Amino acid sequence: MKSADMSGQTIQQIVIENYDIEVVKVTNLVGYYNLNFRIRDINAEEWIVKKFNGSAEKKDFAHAACKILYRITDAFPGAYPLPVQNKSGNFISEKDTDLYYVLNWLEGNFLHEAK
Repeated sequence: MKSADMSGQTIQQIVIENYDIEVVKVTNLVGYYNLNFRIRDINAEEWIVKKFNGSAEKKDFAHAACKILYRITDAFPGAYPLPVQNKSGNFISEKDTDLYYVLNWLEGNFLHEAK
């Protein structure tokens, strides 16, 4: 598992630039293949930001993950996080060679917390 090693300020800046979310708090989360962050906006709504270190292969994977989540969310509303479109109408945002996407927050326990 990976833990996030970026600053909260960097994530806050990326989200504010690319999404209509005014971030006030960033919390690092544990992830298996990418870096994950829990963010809170000025309205106390929460979101997940996923960061992939960029490559063409990972870009295809990130796009596929968003498409799958979007489709299964239609079939099972509220059971899976929904990808959020950025200001350009895409699910994936890019900065340098890194890829980011935002999901709505679902209350519950993470798999690594299960006993």
